[in-house]
Amino acid sequence: MECVLTIEDRVAHADHFWVRDAASGGERPVNKYLDRLADIRGLQDYVVERAREYGVPVFENSNKSDTVDAVIELVRESAAELETV
Repeated sequence: MECVLTIEDRVAHADHFWVRDAASGGERPVNKYLDRLADIRGLQDYVVERAREYGVPVFENSNKSDTVDAVIELVRESAAELETV
């Protein structure tokens, strides 16, 4: 089972790098990622497109709680399917 998380909003996506920088004590410096944001977003678009082509669930990751709930539900559904096999 797999899934892809995406952040559609460009500003929200950039904000994640600020959080990552702070959480890593500067070991993952924000400017390194902001400088390449266009490339990162292009790669995200490609991965999301491919996931949708192959039927892989794609979840918007703008709200941590909602994302966790969606992934947990995916795991539950997958587990239930395995029980019927």
